[in-house]
Amino acid sequence: VMRGRGCADAAMISCAFLSNLIPFTSAFTSVNISPCQKLSTGDWPQPRYFAANQLQLSTQHQRRMSHVALAVSGKGAEPELVERTLGHYSRRAEIFWEGTKDHDVSQNRAAFIRNLEPKAPSETRILDLGCGPGRDVLAFHQLGYKVTGLDGCPEFVSMGQKLCKSASFLLQDLHQLDLAGAEYDGIFANAALFHVQREELPAVMQKLVASLKWNGVLFTSNPRSMLAEDMEKFGLPGEDERYGHYQTYESWCRTLDAAGLTLVEHYYRPPGAPCD
Repeated sequence: VMRGRGCADAAMISCAFLSNLIPFTSAFTSVNISPCQKLSTGDWPQPRYFAANQLQLSTQHQRRMSHVALAVSGKGAEPELVERTLGHYSRRAEIFWEGTKDHDVSQNRAAFIRNLEPKAPSETRILDLGCGPGRDVLAFHQLGYKVTGLDGCPEFVSMGQKLCKSASFLLQDLHQLDLAGAEYDGIFANAALFHVQREELPAVMQKLVASLKWNGVLFTSNPRSMLAEDMEKFGLPGEDERYGHYQTYESWCRTLDAAGLTLVEHYYRPPGAPCD
């Protein structure tokens, strides 16, 4: 287990998050270019340009990525690891809230928002994946967005409902998502997806892509691996029992590509901190 040294986080507008365990995180923003509901129709969309970095994917490439996403099937998460992670948060829900409620992730929210389709917040549906006690749910709600918070920890969901009574919440484990198709304009996964077990991540990503509308945005921020390859932390009973899967930048890019997502922005945070 590596501990924070004040290094920068890596952010892709498909991921962004700060960790007190791994030196810095990577945040990605990606665009849904191949919704799963399109795959069986043969009605392939024309290539689109994305202003953030002028990326274009051919129809052939879209088809290849889409079939890769469909071919993935999760074998089932290890229940003990799920229980350990959720149990850790359940037992420390109030402590977690006190330690994170004033954590400034406005940089991540801003990166997410600027890549959403340009329409009124009241017409924009957001899923805060792994919402915790609801800090970012409240922030999005105050900006006028239609936001739903999702978390697998019952205590967090209850706290979120009290914090933001006008928002909706879902109690779901990340490994067993049950989401409507083409429901959300954007998914904000801040410090969440690194808790998905390594073998299950492709299947979870497939479900997230299916729940995004056309040109929907997935923002994900995760603590990154400081090694040349991915690493896993299985937790220690009685101590920090959380499971963690820490990926390299290259590994995350492969994950996004396999899910049919196009990277449109990436950054490390906080600004000015060393990346190595």
